[in-house]
Amino acid sequence: MIYNSRIDYGVALKKIYFVSLYYRKNLYTGANKRFDELGRIFASKLGENFRIIVCDGEKPDWASAEICVFVSRYTSKLQRLRSFLELRSVLSSLDSGHVISDFMPIPFSALKKHWHYQLIYDLRNFTEFERGGLSFLTSRFQQSQLARSNKIITISQYSREDIVARCGVPRHKILVSYCGITPNYLIGDSKQRKNIDILYVASFESRKNHINLLKALAHSPTNLKISLVGRDLGTQSEARELAKQLTSENGSIVEFKDSISESALLESYRNSKLYVFPSFLEGFGMPLIEAMAMNCKVACSDIEVFRELCGENAHYFDPKDPKNIWETIEGALATADQPNHASLAQKFLWHNISENLLEQLNVAQDPVDS
Repeated sequence: MIYNSRIDYGVALKKIYFVSLYYRKNLYTGANKRFDELGRIFASKLGENFRIIVCDGEKPDWASAEICVFVSRYTSKLQRLRSFLELRSVLSSLDSGHVISDFMPIPFSALKKHWHYQLIYDLRNFTEFERGGLSFLTSRFQQSQLARSNKIITISQYSREDIVARCGVPRHKILVSYCGITPNYLIGDSKQRKNIDILYVASFESRKNHINLLKALAHSPTNLKISLVGRDLGTQSEARELAKQLTSENGSIVEFKDSISESALLESYRNSKLYVFPSFLEGFGMPLIEAMAMNCKVACSDIEVFRELCGENAHYFDPKDPKNIWETIEGALATADQPNHASLAQKFLWHNISENLLEQLNVAQDPVDS
């Protein structure tokens, strides 16, 4: 894959500090993948003008020791406060630059010397799927933090509009930077023999809606091979009970995997007839673009962000209605159309996303035409 850079990296660049105290190097999530892929590209392009700040023991494999700054790991609210104070001290000691951080609370006093970009993936804390544990207090805190931020980076137009509506942040203060894929996702073969009927890659939590998916698949008159990949965040035991019922009623085989390697994930997309994404709430939906890039058929919830990503390239259903989910899945499996989503997926290549983000940050003093 050959790219034409829109930025002249030979000119002097402002420093970029990439901060994530949530990053875990061996945990497969969309947020971790974004940190790895953009960090790897930025490190290559920006050299000494790029640094990362992560917790102790979380040095990415791609990062040299010279570009890493470490802050104490936390497992409790008290330790989180200690990490916050350490982060504030570190940012105060660094030369001025662009700070891209996903961590809250935000050390505003230390960020006065920097251009601060707060990264936010979604506003689930404003919904029934909140994870802060303090109900409306969590959303109020997040709202105040975002309102005070210099700039905000989020991962979809949908999320930007959600931040505007819920937090009162002016639209012009919010940059959109999609999540992406690597070029090896653009080699899917829609004609390959496929031995998995249904694939879903997501952590087991209520918003991911495994329960309605399995209830929907109980409507199948024939047995199916179903692969569910993701760590348990609370709903896997119920999902396993429904899977047992499904096996006893129609002979379907439901495979549970906590995690798989990147190469195994690629193979799963390649071997699947249909990728199903029944989530109630997402800020993006990285597996959708991964599946489409591999020319796997896609059926997903009819929610705004999925329409933004997939357009007319997906089969949509009501995630609250198991019968409608099944009817959509059945229709998608029955269609003879072979998808060819490679051209759509091009805009989601990490290289293109990094170029776009750097342009928005205006880190180059003299951008040049490609």
